[in-house]
Amino acid sequence: MSRDPFQSIILDAEHALRAVVGIRPELAPFVTLARPWLDDAARSALEDLWAFARRDAAAMGDPDYVLATYRCFRAVLGYRVSNLIHRRALSFPAGDAVRFYLVCLARGLSELMKVETGVEIHPAASIGARFVIDHGLGTVIGEQVRLGTDCYLLQDVVLGGAAIADSSLRPLGSRRHPDIGDRVEMGAGVRVLGPITVGDDCWLGPGVTVTNTLPAHTRVKLVNTTQMIRGDGGPTIQGAVMFRDTVLIVGVRLGNLVPTMLDATLEPIHQLKVVSSGDSYICCHAPERQATGSGSVTIGLLVGGRISSWLLLASSAVGLGESADLAGVGSPGGRNVSLVVPRSELI
Repeated sequence: MSRDPFQSIILDAEHALRAVVGIRPELAPFVTLARPWLDDAARSALEDLWAFARRDAAAMGDPDYVLATYRCFRAVLGYRVSNLIHRRALSFPAGDAVRFYLVCLARGLSELMKVETGVEIHPAASIGARFVIDHGLGTVIGEQVRLGTDCYLLQDVVLGGAAIADSSLRPLGSRRHPDIGDRVEMGAGVRVLGPITVGDDCWLGPGVTVTNTLPAHTRVKLVNTTQMIRGDGGPTIQGAVMFRDTVLIVGVRLGNLVPTMLDATLEPIHQLKVVSSGDSYICCHAPERQATGSGSVTIGLLVGGRISSWLLLASSAVGLGESADLAGVGSPGGRNVSLVVPRSELI
């Protein structure tokens, strides 16, 4: 390296703390108090810096480049400083003014890093050595998260609680955030939620949501998404597909429904001929292209002459002779709620 990375990290940390004081001038004396602690934070951040340079291919193995340009490394550096200040604050008695202002300083730095980098890491989170956040934007790490050594996260990862809950409803001291082992890798958009454990050497693919404990060496990937419709006890559509001249609709309590072609205002045009049906499915002829005038079609499911539910089948092809996907679903009364539920599998 062309310059001393340790001193560069110290200077960056001091600059960030001065920025916090610019917003909260009353914290200036506590920045002075925290200054001797920065060496410890910088030593941890230096390990992170080398991990960034080594593990991120775009860094080209150059710590200088990471230090000069990587906002995601700055987020990790900010965490190392805020975490150290937070831990030192807890050594003061509860109710002590010094403790209060040091905690405020730590949180103020965390909030500043969130604005500057798009990464939010709570100062109280526990993160092991050689931590890398690649890209980072949108990543959130909660207060009670414990993350092991040599972990690698991409952007938009959330390590947090499984529910939005009033803290007064939880037992005092109860955990709400996950415990992550060593050498865990998480792809973009991963969510690990709740007081669960993810063992060492796990690999979580992009878009995966984990709410149950995973043993060490587990690999999880997202294999597809399933659109599910949750109703109020009436007919429920779980999926639909249109292929060539046939539409297949699957769900629950569909036996008495009459499939009907609808116009753009959801007014019935004509009934569709049913090939076969049961409580869990309806197979009917697809509307002719001339009746739709587009690559999508709206089908209503009628009971007693009233539209119970409707679905929009959209085709990427121009003609309806090609396959199509369920693009939307609903009901005139708004009873059905469309949910996109990811389905993951262990590999």
